[in-house]
Amino acid sequence: MLLKRIYNHKAPKDKWLTTKVTCPTCKGKDVVVSADATSIAKCPDCRNGIAVRVTPPVDHVLIKHTGTKEAQNFSTRFVETGILEGWISMDGQKITLHTKPQNLVYAVNKRPGRYCSHCDAKLNDDTRGVEARAHVREAHPGKKSPDPESPSGYAQVNAYLCTLDRVSHAKFKAGGGR
Repeated sequence: MLLKRIYNHKAPKDKWLTTKVTCPTCKGKDVVVSADATSIAKCPDCRNGIAVRVTPPVDHVLIKHTGTKEAQNFSTRFVETGILEGWISMDGQKITLHTKPQNLVYAVNKRPGRYCSHCDAKLNDDTRGVEARAHVREAHPGKKSPDPESPSGYAQVNAYLCTLDRVSHAKFKAGGGR
């Protein structure tokens, strides 16, 4: 998928988005090597390793293409950023990208989290996988995992696994469509 954000640089400054990020100049260390490479100096681009980024609001998002397949994986960061910027919304099992010339509505097949490799059940997310192991042990005792990449019998999904309808995909697919 290739999208292009079009920003509204004429928006009032109070509508601009302010975010704090790790300073790309000093990598969060708050110091840099001096210009003559003889000493260490305070980073001029941040305060305590944190830089402030101010961006105008997104006016709209253009669809360049939707990729080569109907299936699409969206990282949580992509979805959260789009929601924050106002061009993505989620409703039940749908993620809508509010794009031009038309919205793209993706069916969510799986949300981020742990899933049983045997029965595809969504498992409770605990930091150490204790509940996932208990589910596999109790619901599928003695059975080998059907997924060789997840021998534990469960897998961690770190993205939204989605599908775009065929008509929309055909219209905007890479190398074809419009």
